[in-house]
Amino acid sequence: MAVVTFAAEVNVATYNLQIDGGADIPVTPATDGTATFDMGPLNLTAGPHTVAADACNPSGCSAYCAAVSFTIAEPVPAVPVISVA
Repeated sequence: MAVVTFAAEVNVATYNLQIDGGADIPVTPATDGTATFDMGPLNLTAGPHTVAADACNPSGCSAYCAAVSFTIAEPVPAVPVISVA
């Protein structure tokens, strides 16, 4: 499971998260400006990925931060079924 954590920023109404340069995913911060986003439900494929974000308020949006790389590991295989004849 990969979780993105946003540090506390002032005057932020929403963060836009981009995974692998794709479409923006809006993330609403808590009242203290922090936010988290669980990427598990996105069902990303195993392998390397990148994530970047910007911060927005009614005046506009910041530039995107530098992308951060992360890797989704292959899932653990199922328990094998064996028999003895």
